[in-house]
Amino acid sequence: NVHKLEQFIRSDGELNFDVETAIKVCRQATYYDDAAYLAKKFNQYDWYVHIQIEDKQDYEAALDYINKLPSLQKKKENIKLFGKHLMDHLPESMTRFLIELCTNESSSPDPDMEPDILAPMQPDDVDTMMEYPPDPEELIPLFVNRNDCLIEFLEAIVLKQPDASSQVYNALLELYLRDSQNEERREMRTKQVVDMLQNEQARYDPDHALLLMQLYRLQPGIVILCENRGLYQHVLDCYIENNDTRSIMELCWRRGQEEASLWVQEKRSGGSITLGTSSPVLCC
Repeated sequence: NVHKLEQFIRSDGELNFDVETAIKVCRQATYYDDAAYLAKKFNQYDWYVHIQIEDKQDYEAALDYINKLPSLQKKKENIKLFGKHLMDHLPESMTRFLIELCTNESSSPDPDMEPDILAPMQPDDVDTMMEYPPDPEELIPLFVNRNDCLIEFLEAIVLKQPDASSQVYNALLELYLRDSQNEERREMRTKQVVDMLQNEQARYDPDHALLLMQLYRLQPGIVILCENRGLYQHVLDCYIENNDTRSIMELCWRRGQEEASLWVQEKRSGGSITLGTSSPVLCC
């Protein structure tokens, strides 16, 4: 009798049964609400999220519950298990949650949930007690086929954490370049690439960045990175390849005194600026 089962499960008295077994029985009998009630009442965190996602497909309830878990460790464990499901069904909400999680701005724990620190301490629990947010780069795989959300996530990370890892900056740089292939967004994305390359705080890897600039043939990026390294010959090659007369002359006037070979190379172009580059891979 379903009514009697619910009365028994939801009674205020002491329950003399194994909670985990009861949850499994309720799930097998498709009494998902009762299973969820038991899991939530007895702080069976993982079971509750399992039920909401796998049995009830209530992704919003699952994400809200994870957000209010009493420890970062529990949140990270559930994101590892269910993050892809949540991203597939709640991309915007999940993106905001991950930003808050990585920047320690997530919601306060639910006071009805017993924090893990009340459990008996085990010898291996010392590291667990020193909770740290997840590394943003570890969450990037959750954003498969969600480049717009990944850009939003990475932009928020570098804004709030300028000392983020090179993997974060490299990934954001590549996303900008990839999206710059869209004609409507090309100007905006190119500006974002240039801004990042000129930002002294940005921790992208210069070698990787140069490879990306070459791959996507972005002249402004190649010029910035080569100039940062003093590779003025390569910069000039790039300008010559693109018949950019004004930039050629400006570079020669600006750097020709310290590197006279720039003038020699410019003269060899015969004024027509059609001379091939000695380093084609660096040209756009």
